[in-house]
Amino acid sequence: MLNQIELTKSVPPERWGEFFDQFSNGNRGRYISIDIINSERGDEELIQNVPLMAI
Repeated sequence: MLNQIELTKSVPPERWGEFFDQFSNGNRGRYISIDIINSERGDEELIQNVPLMAI
């Protein structure tokens, strides 16, 4: 299993477009997994080990 890293970064809404473009360009093709964390309905795996195209 790969190490999981959790990072927090605050980005002002007016810079979201620029931030996500840069993030997508720098990480395109990397394999990602996305889990939905929901205390009321329980956790759910949305996708696992797929290449990132864009955010």
